[in-house]
Amino acid sequence: MKSIEFVPAHFKEGVFDWRKGYRAVCGNKRRTFNIMPWLYAAAAIALGAFLFIRYQNHTTDYLAYDVAQTFTLPDGSKAILQPGAKLSLKPRRNPRSITLDGTALFSVARDAGKTFTVTTDKSFVKVLGTVFQLSESDLDVFEGKVLFSSAPDSAGVIVTAGESARIIDGIAQKTMQSPNPVAWAKGRFSYDNTPLERVLEELSDYYDVSLRCGQEGKWLTAEFSTESLEEIISLIETALDVTITVER
Repeated sequence: MKSIEFVPAHFKEGVFDWRKGYRAVCGNKRRTFNIMPWLYAAAAIALGAFLFIRYQNHTTDYLAYDVAQTFTLPDGSKAILQPGAKLSLKPRRNPRSITLDGTALFSVARDAGKTFTVTTDKSFVKVLGTVFQLSESDLDVFEGKVLFSSAPDSAGVIVTAGESARIIDGIAQKTMQSPNPVAWAKGRFSYDNTPLERVLEELSDYYDVSLRCGQEGKWLTAEFSTESLEEIISLIETALDVTITVER
């Protein structure tokens, strides 16, 4: 046996070299470990994790160009975007968490108590199921109730159907709702015994002009298409026997 033959051949008194003994018994072969399969497995796991995270964080954008557009969101809610508005969400991570740039009218579907949130640069809305319009810092509620604040962690106000609110100096405050806050989406103005001053104020804001009338105490009940300001002015002047001046 190698182990027995090694001793008389290599033994020296007081000296024992264990390395030579090992080589004599076991030879010079070394055990090898193939690391490549492990590297392939680790790479596959890392790639899978990367693709899963990317899949979960995929963002879907909705954009209205030169006309108002209606979109159905993944949870069944609907959003009408004003021209130039953009809405973004992550459908796989949380389809009811929305980021908004511009103005949109939302009709929120109820989903087993799951909250629906919208964040803009200046405001934050939290609801369950309702209908509301939101721009950067202005809110109008038409159905249900909405929690409105300047940011997710800021104190806010509860705004209910028929009410409006605005972020003023970083604080959510209730304001008076205009007669036709979503005329841009419906394409019509509708007034029911409304003071002419309020009508002209709303039309001025909508068409970015300044409308003035010297006669006071006039009230208007009428419905107009939003297509032509000149036609609206002419109809009001005829109906109420007034003169309206336009400053652009």
